[in-house]
Amino acid sequence: LTGAADIAAAQVPIGQAWPSRRGLILDTHGNPVPEGGIGELCIGGPALARGYMARPGQTAERFVPDATGGPGARLYRTGDLCRREAGDVFRYLGRIDDQVKLRGYRIEPAEIEARIRAVPGIRDAAVGVIGQGEAVRLVAHIVGEAGPETVRAALARDAVQEQATLLRRLLRRGTRPQHRERCRRARRQFRVFTNM
Repeated sequence: LTGAADIAAAQVPIGQAWPSRRGLILDTHGNPVPEGGIGELCIGGPALARGYMARPGQTAERFVPDATGGPGARLYRTGDLCRREAGDVFRYLGRIDDQVKLRGYRIEPAEIEARIRAVPGIRDAAVGVIGQGEAVRLVAHIVGEAGPETVRAALARDAVQEQATLLRRLLRRGTRPQHRERCRRARRQFRVFTNM
């Protein structure tokens, strides 16, 4: 459980690898770091997913061959900067990339910046997180002639289109029992996005 001491800590222990999974801390060249060393947390084992659905580029980047595993073994590169401590406990130190987590959602600021830059009248954009605790929020700084209302409308339109595509994809497969709950969640999310 996360307690007050964990919330105040700059570095948070994230525990051990689950059974049927293993955790490795690797350097930038994919080599294991010595105990106590800092590197990227990579997860492997037979319970590992095969990749991202319909995203071959991202799959190739994140699901890499596992040189220490058996034939065909893969590792998932989490992007989390970690250190392995005594008892095989991993301590989270931050992100290798710019990804942020906001209200439980993983957000790639670079993707949002690219979408904002695609709005007519915008020359540049920078996206980041400000605030602390319940007051934390995502902000965009824009340069150009287009105003914030134009940017908000374009982002909302993109979000609705993405959610509609996801919903249609899930509905096509939604006849199987394992997909029914995902369809219900997608419908709820779609309603949220369409009410922006």
